[in-house]
Amino acid sequence: ELSVWFWRSITTIVATKGEKMSVRIGVEEILEIIKHYGGQHQLYKAAEELAELQTVVLQDANKEIISKASVAEEIADVYITVKQIELIYGLDDRDIQPIIDYKLNRVDERIHNEGEIRNLRNRANWKGLSDNLERENW
Repeated sequence: ELSVWFWRSITTIVATKGEKMSVRIGVEEILEIIKHYGGQHQLYKAAEELAELQTVVLQDANKEIISKASVAEEIADVYITVKQIELIYGLDDRDIQPIIDYKLNRVDERIHNEGEIRNLRNRANWKGLSDNLERENW
């Protein structure tokens, strides 16, 4: 028997062109799916839905024509199954948000560091170019 002690509904906030949108997935509905099909089955289902989203994303990356609707459909399936995984493992935002924050901060640091390295390379390339021009009496 699964019990939910933390939410009545799960909300995911996503940014779209500076706006915030809420995706609401009712916990009761998710629990009903898990109870009906079983947790183990739904873990396999989650892997299947993730693979379908991966396929659509790769099709787009490979310049194949895909529709916005097909991407949205696969994302919706993944949202639903990810919420099932959270419930199956007894996780909530308090478990996940600190990890998301850490990972986003880490990526932000990498982007910043890569920008600094790129700037140094550009300066080094420019210095090398200007040295060559001076040697060639430009």
